[in-house]
Amino acid sequence: MVNSSEEIVKVNQFAYINNENINVDELASELQPQLVTNKDSETVLEYLLQELKTADTFMFAVAFITESGLIGLKSTFADLAKRGIRGRLITSNYLQFNNPKVYRELLKIKNIDVKIANIDGFHTKTYIFEHVDYISVIVGSSNLTQNALKKNVEWNLKVTSLKQGDITQQIKNNFEELWDQAAILTTLWIDNYQRQFIQNTTDRGMLSTNNIDISKLIVPNKMQNIALKELKNARKHNAKKGLIVAATGTGKTYLAAMDVKQVNAKRLLFVVHREGILKKSLMSFKRVLGGNEEDYGLISGTSRANSNAKYIFATINMASKEDFKHTYTPDFFDYIIIDEAHRIGHGQNGSLTMYEKILSYFKPQFLLGMTATPRRTDGMNVYEYFDYNVVYEISLSDALAVELLTPFHYIGVTDFEHNGTIIDDNTQLKYLVSQERVDYLIEKTDYYGFAGEQLKGLIFVSRIKEAESLSQELNRRGYKTTTVSGTDNQEIRESKIKKLEVGEFDYLITVDVFNEGIDIPCINQVVLMRPTQSSIIFLQQLGRGLRKYKNKEYVTVIDFIGNYKNNYMIPMAFDKARQADKEKIVKNIISPKMEGVSTINFEEIAVEKILNSVKNIKFDSKIVFKEAYLDIKQKNGNNIPFLMDFLKFGTINITDIFSIKKLKFKNLLDYQKYADDDESINWPNFNAQERQYLNFIYNEILCSKRITEVFTLYNLIFKEDIKTSAQLLKTFKENSYYYDKETLSSIQRVLTFDYFLPTTLKNNDCGSIGIVTVNQNNWFLKPEFISCLDNKVFVQYVKDALITGMQYLQNIYRNDQLLTINEKYLRKDVIRILNWEKEQNAQNVGGYIMRKNKRFLPMFVTLKKGNVKNLVAYEDHFTSRDTMIWYSKSKRNLDSPTEKVIAHTDEYGFIQVFVKKSDEITKDGNSFYYLGSAKVTAATLATHKNKDNKDINLIKFEIKLQKPVDYDLYTALTIDI
Repeated sequence: MVNSSEEIVKVNQFAYINNENINVDELASELQPQLVTNKDSETVLEYLLQELKTADTFMFAVAFITESGLIGLKSTFADLAKRGIRGRLITSNYLQFNNPKVYRELLKIKNIDVKIANIDGFHTKTYIFEHVDYISVIVGSSNLTQNALKKNVEWNLKVTSLKQGDITQQIKNNFEELWDQAAILTTLWIDNYQRQFIQNTTDRGMLSTNNIDISKLIVPNKMQNIALKELKNARKHNAKKGLIVAATGTGKTYLAAMDVKQVNAKRLLFVVHREGILKKSLMSFKRVLGGNEEDYGLISGTSRANSNAKYIFATINMASKEDFKHTYTPDFFDYIIIDEAHRIGHGQNGSLTMYEKILSYFKPQFLLGMTATPRRTDGMNVYEYFDYNVVYEISLSDALAVELLTPFHYIGVTDFEHNGTIIDDNTQLKYLVSQERVDYLIEKTDYYGFAGEQLKGLIFVSRIKEAESLSQELNRRGYKTTTVSGTDNQEIRESKIKKLEVGEFDYLITVDVFNEGIDIPCINQVVLMRPTQSSIIFLQQLGRGLRKYKNKEYVTVIDFIGNYKNNYMIPMAFDKARQADKEKIVKNIISPKMEGVSTINFEEIAVEKILNSVKNIKFDSKIVFKEAYLDIKQKNGNNIPFLMDFLKFGTINITDIFSIKKLKFKNLLDYQKYADDDESINWPNFNAQERQYLNFIYNEILCSKRITEVFTLYNLIFKEDIKTSAQLLKTFKENSYYYDKETLSSIQRVLTFDYFLPTTLKNNDCGSIGIVTVNQNNWFLKPEFISCLDNKVFVQYVKDALITGMQYLQNIYRNDQLLTINEKYLRKDVIRILNWEKEQNAQNVGGYIMRKNKRFLPMFVTLKKGNVKNLVAYEDHFTSRDTMIWYSKSKRNLDSPTEKVIAHTDEYGFIQVFVKKSDEITKDGNSFYYLGSAKVTAATLATHKNKDNKDINLIKFEIKLQKPVDYDLYTALTIDI
């Protein structure tokens, strides 16, 4: 920390007087005032968490607080408490905004002293953090509410000064005056406040639907608009069946009604298993389709109303009966909808299930299936009943991002410890339900709480006996709980759900049965007391409580993390790239990030448990890739999956198939033949030249992180009107792809094979004959490649690879930029994207390398080197989010050719910074996060000891990043683990 008065003067002159006369690179970035907003990749919540984690004490003066705002900080408060860090908080009863329950939640946080300001009009939003030798203050517009911390347009000023700084002293002194005048928060004060409290939903920003004609509000949401277009397009291509896969609560029923309206169906049959769902669905259709009462018929165990109506809604029990089928001809219904389509199953011994009876009899013009959980654990294939036509799919994370669901706040806590041992997969039942563990469960669930006035929880456990014992223990402590398991029939399950909904139960304790297909909108707390077997099951369990519900602002998810083999699944669940990249998984554990207002937090000890699992797991094993293949094949109707199928449905990253060298898959056919056990398949037999070209496309084009390469090759093969440099550049511009004057020349060298080292082509078995030749800016496919195009199967593999590659790159990377900040790259990717004339040997690149024309110098930094074999262990490190200390290679001085150029780099653009934390956890030693460009602010000669304890010369550079590292990534890179 810089602490001279001269620095303070410079910072204030720069911030408040004139930023043109002071070199910002000479300022202490920790002291610089900053506008704190919810913008781009950072949020107000992240700033608060960063300050809390390094503060010695903290003081909040905040007028308005909600439970949803508080819960995102609770795990950090718990960690601070273990370190003896305390804080103070002043709030108010101004406008009676704060719910009485939030005051009770504040009292649960034992390391925060809370007072109520006795001032009418108390409206402050101030956060003070005292560190060892400085104070930081964030003051502005943000209250402690969910939206203010992550979503709303908020303006806050962050000011940091030495403890003698006047402005921070003024703020702190003001806080102390308020504190002296404020009243201590007590249960008695809360009880009195609650008696006076008036529930005013409008003041709290919640829309009341009282006296509003709901039918006028039914318009397609973002998901429904896309799905309606996809349904229309599917029928345009003669589809007779389709499956919609969408998270619970995203409006599947309204979507179905909108599509019925879109096709102007004359006769509709809607089938579902529960009468309660049936009646709700009928009401939803009425709101969309309108019409008279006689247009709608309800056929269930208790009703046979209007069986000749235009729209028939029937339970599966009734619709599968013979007399129902005799009432209607096979083509009577032109549109049939099967809701909860995952319930379709094969009959035993040749008999038909109830669903199969309906599907085998009726012949509608279009059959639509809807489900949130198409994957079955019994091996049954839902997709085959709908011609393997998944018309549209929206994931849980996508639905949360566009606010179709209730936000969740996930907290990973350490499971109970017995005699120094944490619960694991093999822990005996008596310890799983010991009195101490139940007390621990109550402590954690009470601390993290729930939204609303009444607890309506769901607890997942592993065994029926465990569920029964846990229920008994909780009931003995005053909770109202019951168990739900596979031994209960549907009627019993529905009865228990109903009792939970009306408040007769606090918790349902379940073993597996609520993983899928059950919708309980009232759930406001989900507790996971079992090992998470997969990210899919985790998302299914999470999804049980995410449907929007009155007075439910969010869902609390408490995950008890023990020494389970698969406890790393949660950080992977929301990773769109699905990469087998341990460092990225570690980053998502240490500093999770969620779109929207949902949050993911882990208590510190829980983080340690997960990191231990990540260290030991093998994400690159062939078994993982075989299982992924077989899963996609089932979805694909037992057809051989191609890369686009993996991109659409898969659980693995498509580039990992070829870039993980221990897998030894040089092309997709190698992978297919390894993973597929069907001996009857007649696999294609490519000749040597065809195989070499495929090897090249999969290893060097598909795995390239530059979309213009993939795009160029696709156009040259499949677009006859694009054959010149000018035409290619025009298409780059039209698609907003980044390119410069060197780009085409670089792509040309790649596609002619002139770029590559002979060892690369040999190792990947690519041959030596390039794909293209270029003559006077005219691009031609080589005759050898053209002859391969006569093979239609070869063309199929090539087209699939290139189209999938373009789609993948569009999903993950910013293709309008040279490189994408915060994404990961291999050294070889960087050298190629920066348009090197020739491929470079990795050993020659090392920590940094300069292009001959001095245009670029990429630097590759490993922050924690562990047991390195280097002669000199460099101490590269961050000093702030935008400043690094970086050392040159050994035996260099300020007159060394490359280092001399680096030392005089005072502008951005030349140095490109790539950083990874450590090889100790990830063991990959290859990929680095791209942090952007940097320039040098200082360069001095330094000495370090080598292995023989002799002084070795090198240069110490201080470099300034053009863009500060995002808080979440900075935390992951700098935290000591």
